[in-house]
Amino acid sequence: MRYHLLLSFIAMLFASGCSHAPVVYPPAPPIYYAVSFERVRTTEGGALPRQSDVLAQDAAQQLRLGQKVAFLPPDSCTTESVSPSGASQNNTSILMRCGALLASLEAEVAKAGYPVVSWQALKGSGAAGSQERARALGVNILFEVNQLSQESRDPGARQISNLRFSREEGPGRALPVPVMPEVAERCARQLSSLPRSGEREYLSTINLKAVEVATGRALWLYQNTVVELVERNEEDQSKLYYRADGVRPPPPTAEEGMLGTIGRILAAGGAVGVGVGALLAVMEEEEAVAEPSSTPGDLMLAGGVGLGAGLSLMGLDYLMNTPDRTVPAAVYPAEHQVLCASEPQFNPWSTPAPSTAQAPTAQYSYTFTQTAAADRDLSRERAERLTRKSTEDFARALLAVTGR
Repeated sequence: MRYHLLLSFIAMLFASGCSHAPVVYPPAPPIYYAVSFERVRTTEGGALPRQSDVLAQDAAQQLRLGQKVAFLPPDSCTTESVSPSGASQNNTSILMRCGALLASLEAEVAKAGYPVVSWQALKGSGAAGSQERARALGVNILFEVNQLSQESRDPGARQISNLRFSREEGPGRALPVPVMPEVAERCARQLSSLPRSGEREYLSTINLKAVEVATGRALWLYQNTVVELVERNEEDQSKLYYRADGVRPPPPTAEEGMLGTIGRILAAGGAVGVGVGALLAVMEEEEAVAEPSSTPGDLMLAGGVGLGAGLSLMGLDYLMNTPDRTVPAAVYPAEHQVLCASEPQFNPWSTPAPSTAQAPTAQYSYTFTQTAAADRDLSRERAERLTRKSTEDFARALLAVTGR
């Protein structure tokens, strides 16, 4: 009898039906739309002016080699700036560097062949007093310095050109894509506005006038600005990426057809028949019930037939309604919806370099050496380079006026 009860229980389980495992699609991998470009730095202020104007017909004769010269700095070594447009002013920076700048000028003209009277011998007596003191010291030419300054400015605009667009699904899997003009213009605006860390121009400007001490005549006007661009990032990205995430359609669900519905009814009825037959058989054995209207064997046979038919129909329906587990292709947004419409990324396909660190090993002896390096004053080094460039150019321009 336990066998019949177990069979009834199993039949009820099958009657409840078997269901397919839910269909789950893997997430769609991202793709990237990329823009490649060329970037050229241009200076908004244009070419830096260099001025060398002869103000007297006999300037070359008066500025000839052998003439005794001296430099007259402005009061406090500060003056109104005539530096190029866009340069930030720094009226106090020259105060501490005044001596070094003037000493460099004196050294350059002395190397060129001019006797030089130190500017320290003329300072502190005003313009008129300096003229008299220069005359008393036998100075022939007095260089009145109007500006000795150093400034900095933004290096200017960057031209963005040769934009090329692609769709990339992995390393080495790039396909060129065409875009409309409005997309290209949007990218050009974004690329031009990207931050430029470390780009700065440093300038040194000299403006002075050569005056004949004996007559006070202006002989020559000179002005020049030299430039140094430091800390420029030479590894600017020439390709930027924009991520696009794909979506898949909802996965299908297993639906029960007519065969499954009939099969469940028959299986349930068959299970009931098997159960009732088993119950009657138990009652006949334990209570000796005489001649029932239908024997337990008949009920169990009918139930078994119904159960088998129902289970067969359910199995057939199970096979006929198996969900399609083929993963459909993901749908991605179009390039015009992604390119330059969000924050760009650098190369997403790059992999970090493997670590070369080695595990420490035990040794029998160790030596530790403590070293110290002197701090570098990069600003001062840059100022010295700019000063040297400025004064060397001044000496060359002076010799050019004299015909050398």
